[in-house]
Order: sequence, then structure tokens, then C-alpha cells
Amino acid sequence: MRGLIGGADLYLTKPFEPMELMAYMNKLCKKVNNDIDNPELFTVVP
Repeated sequence: MRGLIGGADLYLTKPFEPMELMAYMNKLCKKVNNDIDNPELFTVVP
């Protein structure tokens, strides 16, 4: 929950389906294409 509160788009818990991961990655790639000028697009939350 901390990640989502901190601004994360999503998180996956194990076990997860590979197709679920691919769907999220496709969604993220679309966001990157729309926000390519955003320097803080990717962040790591401990």
C-alpha cells in the first residue's frame, strides 16, 4: 500500500500469472509513450 500511496501505478504479489505481468507492462509502455518528457516517470519505492 505504501507504494500506491506514494504514487506507484500498480504492484503484483506472488504468485502472479505471466499474462497479468505482460498486461501491466503494456499499460506502462503506453504511459511512457504519453509521458516521455516526464523525468520522474520511474521511481523505486523501498
